Amino acid sequence: MNYDVSLIITTYNEEKYLPILLDSINNQKTDLKMEIIIIDDSSTDGTLDIIKQYDNFIGG
Repeated sequence: MNYDVSLIITTYNEEKYLPILLDSINNQKTDLKMEIIIIDDSSTDGTLDIIKQYDNFIGG
């Protein structure tokens, strides 16, 4: 699939802030086709669980 925008997000223990970021991206009003690539650097909190939840929610 061709995307207009690719967002690459790196995370490490971002459990507190990641939902705010992903909700903000998801609520953007645009016609651009976006892909979101999240790279986790072995977080030890719930960051990976949040990524998995949003993968299903945003349409992964």
